[in-house]
Amino acid sequence: MIREMSRVESEMTIAAGRRLYKTSGTSDLLLSPAESLEEEISRLTWAVVDGWASREERRELAELVDLQHKNRHLV
Repeated sequence: MIREMSRVESEMTIAAGRRLYKTSGTSDLLLSPAESLEEEISRLTWAVVDGWASREERRELAELVDLQHKNRHLV
């Protein structure tokens, strides 16, 4: 189980493609891979809803959501 979670988190980190941070008071905290994936999905979803997402961003969103669904079934 621990090994599977490590593999899943590694895949999520690669898929998200970015290191995302959240601000807490005066320090920036590195998000976990799962949080990074959620943040990127949220960002891309709002881009689509607001109507300014490019075709590439729409494709990336679809891939990330697909990866997220697959990983939920592993846990």
